[in-house]
Amino acid sequence: MKKTLTYLGSMLTKNTRTGRFFRTLGGSYILLGAATLYSFLTIPIILHYAGQETLGMWLLVSQITTYLTAIDAGLTHSSIRQFVGPVAAGQPSKLAPRFQSTLAIAVVQGFAIALVGCGGSGLVAQIWGIPLILRGEFILLFSAQSILVGLTFPLRPFSSVLLAAQRFAPNYIWNAFFLAAATFLGWLGFLIGWGIWGLFAGNVLVGFSQLFFAIRGVAKMNFLPGLFSGWQIRSKDFGLIARESLSFASAPLFATATGLLQSSVLSRLFGLEGVALWNVGAKAAVILSQILSKLFESSFSGFSELVETGRRDLMLVRFGQVVGWALAASGGLAFLLLFFNDPFISIWTSGKMLWPEWASWWVGLMLLLTISHLAFSESMKMLVLWSAIRTTPALDFCFFSCAMGIAFFVGGFSVFVAAAVLSPFVAGICANTLAFQRGTGRSLWSLIPKRFQVVVLSLFTGYSMAGLLSLANYLAGKR
Repeated sequence: MKKTLTYLGSMLTKNTRTGRFFRTLGGSYILLGAATLYSFLTIPIILHYAGQETLGMWLLVSQITTYLTAIDAGLTHSSIRQFVGPVAAGQPSKLAPRFQSTLAIAVVQGFAIALVGCGGSGLVAQIWGIPLILRGEFILLFSAQSILVGLTFPLRPFSSVLLAAQRFAPNYIWNAFFLAAATFLGWLGFLIGWGIWGLFAGNVLVGFSQLFFAIRGVAKMNFLPGLFSGWQIRSKDFGLIARESLSFASAPLFATATGLLQSSVLSRLFGLEGVALWNVGAKAAVILSQILSKLFESSFSGFSELVETGRRDLMLVRFGQVVGWALAASGGLAFLLLFFNDPFISIWTSGKMLWPEWASWWVGLMLLLTISHLAFSESMKMLVLWSAIRTTPALDFCFFSCAMGIAFFVGGFSVFVAAAVLSPFVAGICANTLAFQRGTGRSLWSLIPKRFQVVVLSLFTGYSMAGLLSLANYLAGKR
């Protein structure tokens, strides 16, 4: 027993890279659990008190204001990667010029988000076809959410320091606590007549608590004095940061463009009810992909540190193990979606939303493709393979745009679902497979332990056969 406790203690200590990984991973899962609970509770609350159109409006406001954060232009991802060296060496003074310049850029970006959100809210309402009866509330809500996002944007450089140091676990836990409080505040808002604004009040609570605990976390590392030792913002740093950030910006910018195009086509074809249906139907797959993505997110700084210190071969071995676990888990979870996604949606929405049975196979496939794509894209950033980091997201978006164009002109929910599942990932997986081979001289598959290869192949083959059966049943029902 004592040995077991000692072993567990060593796995969770913040003094080792492995311990920090498990602490960060555990904290991220606590936050994800709170976020999942938030979405599971707020959707039936909105459906009960306001209806499906209001739910679609709230989801659109949340999505589009999230898309506005693409103005970050890769600054956060680049900062985490480039902060790793000085943070690992415990030299905040060497980090100060870059940190201060990054913070200045983040402040300007936050102001731009608030300005664009407020000034463009009417245009957004027109583009997304918001009904006139809801348009006034949509404009106010969208403007308020944009201002909130803009005000909290400067927290990102502080969070980047904590993430680079793998010391973000306490922040995850505090964020989870305030997200739970926001859930209660949203429910209370409907009870006392605030309507959807109770949910916005919860967002305010979460946003400013994140800002506070990010600054507090850096202060506890004793980094604040070094980071702000004198005025060290230099014009030459802006050019360097811009070049590196724009390379990392390719993925989030094109992901944002993908989300905007998808939600626009969805709302135009099927209205706000269609927006709500797709988001509810794909919710389980999205949450499961977020759970598995934490394996890559939490290990990113540690693996990047191995690359920085010249231990690239060790990094590849460890990364192959993480990929094996993630792919095997995604295959098993995709099978569960085949059987449980439909009853889950029925129970969750009290039977108010009808999700096609065949669509559950597609969202399971989306889970498999998301994790496969993520494994390659994260390896590109760890190894700093600039060409793939810059160009692959553009290739993904071009392929997706063609598929969405077909879906728009052909119509039909089945065509849209197939396009939304396949097109954002297939081209990127193929391109990154070649980039990884050229960059490392190995295939990512060869790095996965043999026992995982067998499991992954079996699960993926079985899932493909289930897809053929689902297609046959769907075609039989169409006759």
